[in-house]
Amino acid sequence: MATEIELKLAIAPDDVPRLRRSESLKTAAGGKPVTRTLHNIYFDTAERDLAQRGMALRLRKAGRQWIQTFKCGGGSDGGLHLRSEFETVVRSPVLDLTALAATPAAALFADAAFLAQLGPAFVTRFRRTTWIVALAPGETAEVALDQGQVTAGTASTPISEVEIELLEGDPARLFDFAQRLLVEVPLRLENVTKAERGYRLLAPVEAAPVRASSVVLQADMRVPQAFATVALGCVHQLQANERGVLESDDPEYIHQARVALRRLRSAFGIFRDAIPRERSAVLVERLRTLGNGLGGARDWDVFSTETLPPVEAAMPGSAVLASVRKAADERRLHARRIAQEAIASTSYTALLLDLVAMLVALARPAEPVSDAKEEALPKFARDAIAKREKRVRRAGKALAVTDLPALHALRIEAKKLRYATEFFQALLPRKAVKAGIASAADLQEILGRVNDAAVTGDLLAALRQDDANLSHGTGIVLGWTQARACLALEHFDAAWARFAKSRRAR
Repeated sequence: MATEIELKLAIAPDDVPRLRRSESLKTAAGGKPVTRTLHNIYFDTAERDLAQRGMALRLRKAGRQWIQTFKCGGGSDGGLHLRSEFETVVRSPVLDLTALAATPAAALFADAAFLAQLGPAFVTRFRRTTWIVALAPGETAEVALDQGQVTAGTASTPISEVEIELLEGDPARLFDFAQRLLVEVPLRLENVTKAERGYRLLAPVEAAPVRASSVVLQADMRVPQAFATVALGCVHQLQANERGVLESDDPEYIHQARVALRRLRSAFGIFRDAIPRERSAVLVERLRTLGNGLGGARDWDVFSTETLPPVEAAMPGSAVLASVRKAADERRLHARRIAQEAIASTSYTALLLDLVAMLVALARPAEPVSDAKEEALPKFARDAIAKREKRVRRAGKALAVTDLPALHALRIEAKKLRYATEFFQALLPRKAVKAGIASAADLQEILGRVNDAAVTGDLLAALRQDDANLSHGTGIVLGWTQARACLALEHFDAAWARFAKSRRAR
């Protein structure tokens, strides 16, 4: 058995010549590249029993030789893939079941009912060009350029990717080398394996925006490990919405990408004293810049799809509102292009490489990360939530509902408290989690209406700068949103009372 550790990156076919000419690749390579054609047959049952268990079984033909490979365990985060791998040379494209008896899935492969259903599921065929590169003295990797396709029945999808597999040394070197390549070649981190593409062909699933998933923390985790787990979950949500931001008109993709960034920045704040400060500060600033790049698109999306429609419905056929709609749509389109450029940029990939490299290092059980004395994770969680609860109470104490900056500050603190409770919910009493999230969410909802009105005011001012003739229409919309904010604030006292009474784990 071996552990496969590789960094997977997508490359546009038009950029492949640039990779082949890369000075970083030529300098690090110890010899000329080797090119061969690989033909792979992936096996599973009609019910996808192996895929559901996070396993993959294939036969690969390389030259005249057939190799059987079984992969299991591990996973992928930020383009870094770690899995246990069992390889066996076979004489023909027929599975060697005896070799599978030495794997963690031995019982499954001894099940007659399962074996009766096991058969070819899909195939991949691609040309692979490989370079052996020196990452540092005594540390090496194999760089593989794969171009071809995955086929399942009559359906197919292209393959165009670069894999940097660690042969010897520190996994962090993979990220360093990828950064050097990125200076010369546009690349994107890729979490989807060839096998996953094959399964998607077999059972197509309509793409949809991806929301934040629950974080599973263990009480015996070190605090830095817990941070890495939380942050990698945020990265996963961000990456899962990338393609939608780039290719879809659905505004929810940008929304969820921004949620991922806000949660990630909040995690940095919660764990600030347990992780490297200087490195974290730089990353947080870069995350803030990225969030700003998406922020304009989100603001105009909300205006066009949530704020303006009810006003238009109340005044059907209004010419002045039609002018506002046209001008807003133009602004929205421009803001969306800015967001797409931010996600498509090499600086975005560079940010993810730096971020995931740090998180992978922090996730190691024995990695020293701070001079500060560490505390048990459950106590850290209770203290973190108590600290944020105190900030919310302080921000809301004797608050005047006419003080818009103070209301905005309270909304931000309530959001941070909610994120912290969600991050640590596996370590807290269930009732406390439910009550805490609900009370914070109530405040966010009400204060969000007030914030929407403030943002809408700024957007309408921008439209009037573009065209003074829009003053009438923008005035109508501004009055509408301010009235909604006032109605929302009527429920503030009751929501604040519920929050004050809510009991949280400490």
